[in-house]
This record gives sequence, C-alpha cells and structure tokens, in this order.
Amino acid sequence: MSQDVLARKYRPSKFAEVVGQNHVLQSIKTILEKNISHQAYIFSGTRGVGKTTLARLIAKSLHCQELNDSFEACGKCDACKSMHNNSHIEFIEVDAASNTQVDKIRELLESSMYKPSSSKYKIYLIDEVHMLSKGSFNALLKTLEEPPEHIVFLMATTEIEKVPKTILSRCLQFHLRTVSGDELVKHLEKVLKAEKIKFDTPAVEQISIAANGSVRDALTLADQCIAFCDGKLSGDQINDLLGTIDESNIFELLENVFMGNGEAAYNSLTRLFEDQVDYENILQAILRLLHKIILQKELSNSDNSQVATLANNIQKDVGQLFYEITLDGLSKFSIHPNPRQAVEFAVMRMLAFSSLNKNGEIETEKKNFDGLAIKETTIDNNPKYSSADEKKQPQKEKINHLITRDEWNKTYFELELSGIIQQMFASFELKSFCKNSIVFIKDANVEAPTKNIQSKFIEVIQKKFAISPVLFFEDGQPDFSPQEWKNENLRIQQNKNLSDFKKTKIISEYLDAFSATVDINSISKK
Repeated sequence: MSQDVLARKYRPSKFAEVVGQNHVLQSIKTILEKNISHQAYIFSGTRGVGKTTLARLIAKSLHCQELNDSFEACGKCDACKSMHNNSHIEFIEVDAASNTQVDKIRELLESSMYKPSSSKYKIYLIDEVHMLSKGSFNALLKTLEEPPEHIVFLMATTEIEKVPKTILSRCLQFHLRTVSGDELVKHLEKVLKAEKIKFDTPAVEQISIAANGSVRDALTLADQCIAFCDGKLSGDQINDLLGTIDESNIFELLENVFMGNGEAAYNSLTRLFEDQVDYENILQAILRLLHKIILQKELSNSDNSQVATLANNIQKDVGQLFYEITLDGLSKFSIHPNPRQAVEFAVMRMLAFSSLNKNGEIETEKKNFDGLAIKETTIDNNPKYSSADEKKQPQKEKINHLITRDEWNKTYFELELSGIIQQMFASFELKSFCKNSIVFIKDANVEAPTKNIQSKFIEVIQKKFAISPVLFFEDGQPDFSPQEWKNENLRIQQNKNLSDFKKTKIISEYLDAFSATVDINSISKK
C-alpha cells in the first residue's frame, strides 16, 4: 500500500477525475474549447471540494503544449511534467494567508509585467485570497483593471463575501458545491477498491456523513479509519472511532415513538446515551432518518425495508411534525443548559403527539413549536338525528332566517373556535349566510383555509346553529370583517374612556396647567 495519504494520492490530475462539480467543469470546458482568454478566475466554496485543484488544472491546460480534443492536459509534455512537479517557472502559487502585506503583493505584480519566456501565459494562483489586506487588494485591483494579455490570475477562497466587489466584478466566478453523500460514497468505494481495502457499506456511509460534503475530509477520514480498523473497515468500528451513531438504534427509538410507547422509547434513548455519543449527533441522526421516512412516504424511493416499514406506520403530517420538533430542538441545542435534557425533551415532545398517529384518523394540518395540532373530524353534511339522539345533543340556537353581516360580526367571537381558526376566519367578511352555504370574502393574497380547518369550523357552526353548510370563498377586498368590527368598537370605547378621563377634575387641571396630552392606548376600562 502506498505511503502517500489518500487525499494527496487521489488528487485529480484531470478534469474528468473531479468529483461533484459538473456545473463548473462544463463552463471551463467551453472556455478552453472556444479559446476565450479571461484575465481572472475566482473559485469559492467550502474546504476540500476542489477549488485549488481546479485552478491548477486550468493552469496546466493553459500551459500544455499538446492539448487534446477533450481539452485535458496531455500530462506528457515538458510543461505538464513541470506543472506536476510544481517547478514551472511561469506558474506562481501564492498563499494569501501568509503573504498579506501589500509590499509582497506589489513585488509580485511588478514581476508580472514581464512577458513569459517559455509559455503563452504567466499564471498566478492566489489561495485564500480573502486573507489579503486592504492595501493588497487595492494593488491587485490596479492590475486587474488593465491586465497585460499574458497574465492570468486564478484565485480560491472559502469566504467569498470578504473579497471586495471591485475585485469580484473583474473575475469569472465559480462557486463549488458541497459533494452529495451518494457521490462521496461512490468515490470512497472506488478509492478503497483501488487500495484493496476491505469494507462494508455502513462504514463508507458513516465516513461520507462525517465528511459533510468535503472530498478531502472524506479521504482523510478514510486514512484514519484504515489505520484504526487495521486495514478492514466495518460500520461498528467506524462508529466507535468517529463517535457516530448506529442507525439501527435510531430505528428502534423512532419505532417506539411512533407506537407511543414512552417507556420503551426512553430505554432506547438511554442505550444511545450509554454509547457516549455526542448528544447533538443524536438529534442529527433522528433528522436524517425522519427525512428518509418522509421521502419514502411521498415518493416510495427507499430500498431500505426498515424505512419502508416505518413510513407505512406514520401519517404524513405527523412525520413532518416530528421533523420540525427535532429541528427546533437542534436549533436551540447550543443555548440549552443541559445537552442530554435537550435530546430527552425533543423525544418527549414527539411522544406527546404520538396519539395523532393512531388508527389513521387524524392528520396534523397546522404545526408549530408550541405543540399546536388540529384534529381532523369527518363531518356528515346531512346529519339526521332521531328524537332520542336530539335529547343527547346540546341545546342549539335554531335559525330560520339569514344572518346579516352585522349580526355575524357581533356573535363571531362568542363561537367556540380554537385560536388559529378564530384568527383566520376573523379576517374574512361575511357575504351570505344560509342553511346550505356560507360565503366569505377574503383578500386575494390570502390562501383559503385547508379542508381540515374548514371541517373544524363547520363543526362549530353545526353545534351552534344546527345546520351543515358548505363554505365558499371569494377573492375581493374585505371591508368589514369580524376583526375590523372588533377594532372599531375598541376605538369607540377608547374614545369614550378618554372623554370620561379628561372630565375628571384633577386630570383636567393637570392638562390645563401643563398643556399635556393623554395617550389613548394607556387608558383601560377601569
């Protein structure tokens, strides 16, 4: 086995070997194909995705003496060999992190005025360009404004926002994406097979997850894992080394949560804690598995039988509710005083809503982090009660006439509506109210309520008025909704309170003596 580390040994020497950056490669190929000369290129993206590598490959292609039809450097000519050995005199690589002073950049730029002796271009690669000082950027800008034809600048940065816009506007910008998990897994498998290292799929997947989209990190972790596992990579050993979580334990935890078995879920969580894994990693692992389950529920795209089984045993909206609960727990993890309690509380919150998943009767229509969930109830549009049934029903207000808009506004807030439903319908203006239908006017920019919310609203109307109407919503400009009626009455009451307040003798004297005014919102009915 080679003594070179994998990240160096498998660093791409051709454009075709670059992983996960097809959108950038296509642009570069077009530039080389049409022989378009640009004075500056800048590559941005997170660490280990190929910024510096792509810059060197462009330089290699520009220097190559026998560029082939695919616009890959031949790798055989003197220029390619000297580029490979980092000895090409017309390729200068600068580390901006250790050369921030303006004098060094000026010295570099002064030498750029001389034409190359052995190549068409003199190429400068400035790595971590965002580390340059303000004076250095100003010196570089002067050259970029009127560059000699023989100069090409290649720049790489992990923090593109720190590069002045005056510099960016004179460069071709290429943003490199993080590499997907599937692409990392394929690349790792290819490398491990070339190195004749035995491995199992869970081990490679764990490394790709820990790499978080970075090819270099994935290869560095693979090197570490090879040393730890003595040449054979297994999922269990990788979990121990990286502090990652065995996904089977997360499957067990969520299965118990879905069934509403609190004791079993807590026992599963305790076993995870005993493995001494990072608490934050537990929440991240739950999120990853919930993501797979939700996708399987919608798209049936998983080959994992356990994912398919869990997807069949959870309602769509409940799965999304659990995802948001976990995500909320993760977003507040850094400020929680006790990391273990943060994980436990997220699981307990999911268990609190596990009853929504029973018998397929309930779907969550509205979810938030305060635990709001609306239960969907099937409404019989034509209820018929026997005399015995009617005796069991609560007393209802019988109506034999149409309710006017003013009557509706006065009685609206007396209806037993839950907070979110009351708030939503309060903004709609009543157009007509009869036994079989209710028509509302809503703002054109506001979505009509979902079927779940409409069902809950009809249920309240049914109990109050003994009718089962169908709801209709027309786009328009609501002029006098229940909320506006309430606000108007509040203004009237406040004005009356203000008038009464000013009539008080001592208040009247103070107002006259100091030419004072009264804040109307500070006066209560008392």
